Amino acid sequence: MALVPADGGGGTGTPGGYKVQNTYADIEQAPGGAARDIERVEVLDQLYGIYFGFSVPLKQFQEYGLASEAQQYTAFVQQAAAIDGVSAIYWAQDINPRTNLLVDMLFITVTDPTGAFSTTVEIPLQSSLDASAYTPVNTAYQNLLKFTS
Repeated sequence: MALVPADGGGGTGTPGGYKVQNTYADIEQAPGGAARDIERVEVLDQLYGIYFGFSVPLKQFQEYGLASEAQQYTAFVQQAAAIDGVSAIYWAQDINPRTNLLVDMLFITVTDPTGAFSTTVEIPLQSSLDASAYTPVNTAYQNLLKFTS
């Protein structure tokens, strides 16, 4: 069982759809300690109602907008929500232990079919652009199935 679309499966949700909730200029520390101007973007996916955010370098945002990143991240969120066992997805910023810098993270909760066991997988949003980002979610579900079989 995967997440149910926000409309209860009635078909009014929008696969691939997102709505920008907020954007604002900010500064973040880049690797090496330099500061860089960014645009923070907060999005609501229009299929499952999952809220998440990400950063775009300000110059890129001014020249190209945010549609490319928003579409790619929304596609990942929606595809992850459809994986068997996914029961929740939420977004937060966390500190990357290797760099001590803030990164946008997706926390994906996976639950066994009985609902008795669950675990949460942490995926940096940036790495979600790689198809292998689904692997930890699928692996977590397969490991939970061992408890119920």
